[in-house]
Amino acid sequence: MLAVFPLKFSLQKGIFLAREKRFRVKVRAQGKEFWIYTNNTGSMRGLLEPGRTIWFSKSANKKRKLPYTLELIEVNGVLVSVNTALPNQMLQFLWEKSLIPFWRNTHFQAEKSIGQSRLDGFLLGQEKKIWVEAKNVTLVENNIAYFPDAKTKRGVKHLQDLIALGQKGDLACAFM
Repeated sequence: MLAVFPLKFSLQKGIFLAREKRFRVKVRAQGKEFWIYTNNTGSMRGLLEPGRTIWFSKSANKKRKLPYTLELIEVNGVLVSVNTALPNQMLQFLWEKSLIPFWRNTHFQAEKSIGQSRLDGFLLGQEKKIWVEAKNVTLVENNIAYFPDAKTKRGVKHLQDLIALGQKGDLACAFM
């Protein structure tokens, strides 16, 4: 069974030109050059190459300084998600559609706290607890995607939490 992940926005196509600081990306679309927002603060090394096709959405927030958001970058015909909100949405979608067999017959809770951390997903079944951390994979070298794309204390902490939960007997996974 093939299930298509429903985007909650429409996409526009553009060409990546440059990145300024962490949150601004310059694009060319519809014959114009303009700045759009990216919520991904990672380096995105190997993805943000001038001339690459990108896909962006328009925000419903009329007061936003940059009305468009970077969503996807095309690499050799493959769309790479760079919007940091999408992995959590995809995680919930996979659970709702029962697309991962060992997640079936569970209750899903997003953003579940454990100790000093908050993990992206928690699934509770009759005999199992499953903890999930969802991430974008945005480092590309020689057409191979890697995670993480930069040093991240928070990311290390989340992986250590998953390891500890697994050692305790719960199921733990990273969804990328």
